[in-house]
Amino acid sequence: MVKHISKQTLIIIAVFILLLVTIYLIYLYSIPYRPHVKSIHVINLDKDTTRWEHISQTTKMFGLPVTRWSATYGKDLTQTEMAQQGVGYAMTRSGKGSYDEQNKDLRNQGVVGCYLSHRNLLTHLSTLDVPEYYGHLVLEDDVNIPANFLHTDDEWHKVYKTVPLDWDLVYMDITKPVGNLVAPNIMKLKYKISGDSGNWGTHAYLVRHGSIKTKILPWLTYMIDSYDEQLKMKFNEWNCYAVVPGIIPLNQEHSKHSSIQKIE
Repeated sequence: MVKHISKQTLIIIAVFILLLVTIYLIYLYSIPYRPHVKSIHVINLDKDTTRWEHISQTTKMFGLPVTRWSATYGKDLTQTEMAQQGVGYAMTRSGKGSYDEQNKDLRNQGVVGCYLSHRNLLTHLSTLDVPEYYGHLVLEDDVNIPANFLHTDDEWHKVYKTVPLDWDLVYMDITKPVGNLVAPNIMKLKYKISGDSGNWGTHAYLVRHGSIKTKILPWLTYMIDSYDEQLKMKFNEWNCYAVVPGIIPLNQEHSKHSSIQKIE
């Protein structure tokens, strides 16, 4: 004997099916907007051939081409050349001695070189004809990249789906992270104006293609601080996240002898 299903039961079943379909469609819609690594770029000074060779060997099995970006060597630039690129004189003058003495004894040229290297790379990336949700992974050449990075079982694949869809930047590692956890291992970064604020380092971060032109490059037109410090001033306005603990940390030995970032 076949039992008749009540109208109320049919409605419940229909609502349940509709709910499942809706969830599935939302999931499909969100897939492209997750922070996928679509391109990889490594900032490397021309003279640091050993570091580039190390990076090249490490990334051979990634399944994505790794593009070398020639870094700007700050000591090769005159103060006039730096000023023409938006670097204020106060960034390189000591403030001590006569005007002529300050022009001869410049400081922070390594910091300027690092800033311009990143900005020039982002300017190049902004010209690429790719969807706005593309993620460009920017690396400095003094990082330790896990051998299984971008494999389906690596740490990145365990956490990237939990990064909110509004992301502008995702740091693969950051020194002394400051912010609020929004998901397991994912922190939304905050900027604290005073005190020991943390959130240092730009050695490994994913940048959203659509955010480069609209948010990041306009803020980098003029250099008012080191690259990482200037970026984090916008953490309370932009949507910046970090993987905590990090998955692409600094190679401490290489970092110690870096020619790009050294503060002079």
